[in-house]
Amino acid sequence: MHPKRVPPLKQHKFAPSLEEDNEFFSKISRNYVQVEGYLDFSKVAFFLSTPLRNLQQQIKYKQPIKMLTDGTASTHTYISWSLLNNPFPVYWVRTSLLQELIACEPSERDLSVPMQIKTGVILFPDNLIKAPGRRYLRWLAFLDQHPGKVTSIQMEKRLIYTRPTTRTLTWITMFDNAWQYSGLINLSDSMCLSQIHLADSNLET
Repeated sequence: MHPKRVPPLKQHKFAPSLEEDNEFFSKISRNYVQVEGYLDFSKVAFFLSTPLRNLQQQIKYKQPIKMLTDGTASTHTYISWSLLNNPFPVYWVRTSLLQELIACEPSERDLSVPMQIKTGVILFPDNLIKAPGRRYLRWLAFLDQHPGKVTSIQMEKRLIYTRPTTRTLTWITMFDNAWQYSGLINLSDSMCLSQIHLADSNLET
């Protein structure tokens, strides 16, 4: 059984705020030592914190809330909120392991291992996973959502929530040209993260 992808990938140009007083960045960011051959995690943390800052400003100044009408903005914001409010792992995937995962098909044993990680960030080696337009996938953040379970955001006395009807894995990433991509994969309760092939996300390997 393979994950089903909703068509097609959503993409948006990312325009970060130039303001430095981003309280969400300080909470998501961590003082990791820079790992050679991988993107600096602080850059990922800044990208992830930006939709929360934007949402705060939209609510405060009574502006239209973008995440209510934009699928990519919604995915980005819910994942960022989950990372902000939950302990989350950050993985630097070794080149050899990633190459093996790309080349292999999941076994029946893989299918029997339930996914235990609710949300997290994965960093990939530079210049390994090629995407359209001569760009490379360097990281992604994800959120595992269960049917009927509410994921809510409460900010500035405003409550925004989602309640998926099926188990889904949503993800977000951004390339160096500032285009951000998001996706959603339907999961069964028995699926594990190793089943999510990058090829299923329209990314060339």
